Order: sequence, then C-alpha cells, then structure tokens
Amino acid sequence: MQMQRFVMAITMAFLFLAGNQSQAQGPTLSAANRYYDNLAYSKAIPYYLRALKKDSTLQEAIFKVADCYRLTNNMREAEKYYAKVVASPNAQPIHKYHYSRVLLSAGKYEEAGKWLSATEVTGGYTNIPNSSADYAALFTDSADYTVKGINVNSSNADFAAVAHKEGIVFASSRKKSGAIARKHSWTNQPFLNVYYSKWNGSEYEKPSTFTKSTNSKFNDGPVSFSADGKQMWFTRNQKAKRSARKKKQSVKLKIFSATSTGSGWSTAKAFSYNSDEFSVSHPSISADGNKLYFISDMPGGLGGMDIYVCQRQDTGWSTPKNLGPTINTGSNELFPCIMSDGTLYFSSEGWNGLGGLDIFVCPDPAAARPILMNAGYPVNTRNDDFALHFNTATNKGFISSNRAAGGVNDDNYSLDRTGVTIRGVVVRKEDGVVLKNAKVVLDNGLEYVTGADGRFQFRGELKKNYTAKASAPWRYDASKSFTTNEVHPGLPFVLIELDLRLYKAFIQVVDSLTMQPLPGAIIRDAASGQQLGVTDADGIFPHTLTPGKAEQLAVEHKGFATRQIEIMASPEDMTDDIKLVAHMIRTDEYYLDWTKTVYFDLNKHAIRSDASLTLDEVVALLKEKRHFKIAITAGCDSRASDTYNDALSRNRSGSVRKYLVSKGVKANQIKKVKWTGEKSLVNNCSDETPCSEEMHQQNRRSDIVVVEIK
Repeated sequence: MQMQRFVMAITMAFLFLAGNQSQAQGPTLSAANRYYDNLAYSKAIPYYLRALKKDSTLQEAIFKVADCYRLTNNMREAEKYYAKVVASPNAQPIHKYHYSRVLLSAGKYEEAGKWLSATEVTGGYTNIPNSSADYAALFTDSADYTVKGINVNSSNADFAAVAHKEGIVFASSRKKSGAIARKHSWTNQPFLNVYYSKWNGSEYEKPSTFTKSTNSKFNDGPVSFSADGKQMWFTRNQKAKRSARKKKQSVKLKIFSATSTGSGWSTAKAFSYNSDEFSVSHPSISADGNKLYFISDMPGGLGGMDIYVCQRQDTGWSTPKNLGPTINTGSNELFPCIMSDGTLYFSSEGWNGLGGLDIFVCPDPAAARPILMNAGYPVNTRNDDFALHFNTATNKGFISSNRAAGGVNDDNYSLDRTGVTIRGVVVRKEDGVVLKNAKVVLDNGLEYVTGADGRFQFRGELKKNYTAKASAPWRYDASKSFTTNEVHPGLPFVLIELDLRLYKAFIQVVDSLTMQPLPGAIIRDAASGQQLGVTDADGIFPHTLTPGKAEQLAVEHKGFATRQIEIMASPEDMTDDIKLVAHMIRTDEYYLDWTKTVYFDLNKHAIRSDASLTLDEVVALLKEKRHFKIAITAGCDSRASDTYNDALSRNRSGSVRKYLVSKGVKANQIKKVKWTGEKSLVNNCSDETPCSEEMHQQNRRSDIVVVEIK
C-alpha cells in the first residue's frame, strides 16, 4: 500500500514454515532475501521471479514475492501469488487475511468475505459486518460527496493535505530539482518531504518546500497543525545508527514538533516517547492542544500499528494510552485525525471495508461504548484511502488515495459535501447490544425498521434539525435530536438507547364457585417449587415476565386444588401487561367448618322462602358429597320464657332436618341436631337489654355446619 512505502518503516515479521523443503538457497534466492530483509521490496521482486523460473514450487519465494507485490501495491500480481500461498499447507492465518485484503482491492467482495471469515477477523457491535452482502451498504451515500484530484499532485506520491493559512501543506516524494536523488529501497522512489501550495482563488500554485524544520535527508511528513496554526507536529525517520544497520534493524519513525517564530519555524523538537525500538508517527493534535493522537507499534498493542493518545500535563505528556479494540485491530490503524468536536478519523486495514485502507469515523473515542463506522463510498474505494481532514463550516476537506491509477501512487483529493445520509443504530441501554426489528420514525414521517445489525439510515438535508424516535418490543420508546449543520463526513450517526420495559402478568386468584377473590394464595415456580409471592387483599399477584420465556406457575390456597398456569411472553408482540384469572376449585378440606345460616320469623319454626334457598345449597352439597356429615343447631331471641324458647328452638332445628331429608339428604349425613333456646345469643340482646327487631332477628336462626368428612 502506497503510503506504507513512504511513512512506515516497520520491522516485518515473515511467518514462513519451511516444512520438508530441502533445497539449499541459491545465490538468486539469497540476494532476494537480503533485499527483503532490508525492506527493499521493489528490488527483491526480480530476484524472487528468477528463482521461481528455475523452480516454480519454491515455497519461500512464492510466499515472499506475494508479500513484496502487496507491499509495493501491485495487487494484480499479489493476488496471483497469494492464491498459491493460501493453497499451501504452510499458509498461516495472516496469509489468508492478506489474501482477503488483496481480493477486496480487486472488488471481489464475495470471495474476500469467505477469506475474511476464515481469518476470524472480528469487530465490535457497531462495526461493519463481515458478510460480503453488506458491502453494498457502503455505497448508499455516494451522492453526498464530490471527490476531485488536486492540481498539486505529481507522478510520485502526494498525500495528507491539510489546510494552512492561504493554502495547503502536504507530504510528497516528488523529485527535488537540482537535488541528489535519494531513493527509498522499499519502492525505489524518492524520500518524502513537506510542501506548501497557496490557493490563488481558482487553483493551487506550484508547490514549494515548506520549511527546513520539516525537510531532512530522509522521510518527513505528514504534518498536523494546532488550531491557531502556531505549532506543528510531524513524522520523520532518520538514518539508522551503524549498530542498527549491522543488525539489519529497520529505521524507526519518530514524531517531532516545531513552533512558529513569526518569520519561520523553530528547530524541530523530538517527542518524549520516541524510541529506537519501535515507531511513533502520524501525530494529530486536538483543537485545545491538550491531546495528541498518534500511531505506534510499541509493545503491548493489539498488533501492527495501533492508535494511542497522550494527555498534556504540567510536566509533559502522559503515558500513551492505547485506544483499545473498539478502534484498533491486529492489523494497521493509520493517519488518526482528531477534529474540533472530538470526532476521530483514521484509516484501517483491520476493519472490513471496500478494500485496501478505508477511512473510519468514531464520533467519540472516549465513550464507554465507542461507535465506529466506515465512511463509505466515494470517501472510500477498493484502493487505499486515508488522511481525511475536513472543515464542517465550509463542508470541504481533503482525503488521500491511490484510486486514480489503480493503486500505483498516492494523490491528494478535495472532498466537497453536497448532501447527507443520516445513519444510526438502536441498542439496548443496559449493555449496548443492537436491537433488530426496532421501528425508527423521523419527524418528517419517514420510517425504518432495523436489520440484524440494529442499523437504520435516511437521506436527509444539510443544515437541518431532526428528531428520530425508536421503539421496540419490551423497550420504552426513546427519541434523539440531532442536526446536519456543520457535521463531519460519515456523520450524523444517531445512537438511540432503549431502556428495558418489564411487562407483568397480573394474576387474580378467585373461588370458581363464588368468583370471589382469594387473598393469600401462594404463587410458585412449578419447575423449581420456589415461592414467588402471595396474592394481595384483592387476590392479585403481579408477576414479572421474561421475553420469549414459557413459564409454568403453580397457584396454591388452603381448601382448593393446586392450579397450574402457563404463561408465554412473546418476544416480539408485547404491547401491554397481561391480565389472567386463576379459577380455584374447592377441595373437601375447604368444607370443614363450612357454615350456612337460615332465619325464622318471631315465634315461628316454619321454613321461610329465603331460608329454603339457602337450605337448597346445603342439599346440593350433601348430595354431591355423600361422605360429608353436618350438625344442625337452632336458637331463639331472648323474649318469652326459657321453657318456651327451648321448645321453639327444638322445633326450628327439627324443621331444618325435615326439610333436608325431604329434599334427598341421607339421614345418616345429619350427625347431630341441637337446640339452645336463648342460651346462644350472637349479640347482647338479653332480657334486660332493649334491642331493635333487626338485632333480635340475628338470634332467631339455625346454623348448618360440616363437621365430618369420611
């Protein structure tokens, strides 16, 4: 990949298994390996090809020439040789990964998707899925941008343009007029220098070297400026020390800074975390100057080049912090650019995209669950795309790419935003897991239903305010307001978090005979027997439901048969709480001490019409329950003499017995018949106490009680 040839001097580890190959290295292969080990890939290629002409099965040459073609960006030849590499039993996962990336660069997404899956490249919940079918989604906002080459580009590499004063500053490997042609052995092209080109109103003027502070004998650039333009940070590598060259160690990239003096720039100052053991490069300073983002292959990273951040402190810069696996992968993340609102742009080989390096956007890298998105076409293509800088006030910016000549050289491009695609994701608030089939409604009436990745998107208008409302089963609705005024490429991205709504099943337990509620009924989990609770005074128990879970509940109450209730909480269709009624059937136990009462007129023992209705209930029970036995007790109010009342109460109990038997109750079901006269008053209406007729009526009664069940 073109920019790697100029700004990445990484020690390359070659995973090659020799197997049973016994052929000794000849002089041609030895020469190729020397160039390869010294990162002179362009010079190594013809030697590997000569070796393969002599022996087309030479595994080491096949593996390494595939790497050489990839690293010098000849993807057509790289594809041909990686196809042979992955067919070898010596192929490692990294080779399959490289093959998948080469296929992506060729636009062979279906085949690339298979190899991506084989390499187990994975991302977080907000990243582009690994399915090749999802690549089409990256082209949906192609009408939002106009991308054009800038007239400062040369036949060599030109990239990482950033606005500065009245023009742009960028890195280039163009040959300096009159200068000694120093070339990089990786690509056999000149080293990088930093150039400036002024905008004259219609085009950029002829570039000139920017400043001595940024231009040395070897690679310099790219550059990042502070918000006020008075400080710059840039990448540089220098000639390796003699001891390092003897050990064939690669030259490490380092970060330097310089300050504007008014008429020029101060001498470059080395970054405190530069090292001869690993590279640090591609600096980007935050708008407030307090955070410095950069890339490094320092120990402890995820693999390749990772993005780090340092915080400015009174004593210097804090220890570099790796941005972690929601940003970094086991491959290379490059060219971080932190915008004024905290949005982070960078390019990556590790996250899935259109091919080569793709530009990704993270609205808030410091968030607990950072959102990461591919910026999509035409910001990205199947070639290398990187170094995005953008001015939201003008909707203009720059990107770098090698798309023009099929990936041969990097060029600077202007990026004009002409429209906006609104993207978003609906997630569970408690853990950030995406919600499929969530409904999203925009305030202009447009609707969308999220797919398996929880994503939605709309075509919108620039410089407009919107509100999106999301709803999903088992979730409370939530709305998010946002604007399309002064937003970066790939944004706005709308994160809508839906809080969990737990529906309930309100179970009312009632007597199936009387339909009266049964307080104190016990509710259990039928499978485990665990008691979940008891019904309240209204016979109701609220049970919390679990989406999609079928539950068996057992309802218990003394005197009633245990009732089983099955509840299935639909995972999709719940819109309100459930109301259930558990009808409890009485058991024999229920009727112990079961009582019915009938009343009599003054000085009478005849069965009244209202009493006959009550006694008919007793008859029905005793006919159904022939093993039940009852006791009959009768009494009187306190008026009249004791002797009279004893006789009257005896007649009353006899009348009840006679009625029951006449209706079909067995005589042996009546175990006991008693009469109490005025000795069992239910209130204080004795001879000496004046009482109303209603109070005396309470004592002119007969009680029928179930006393035995056998």
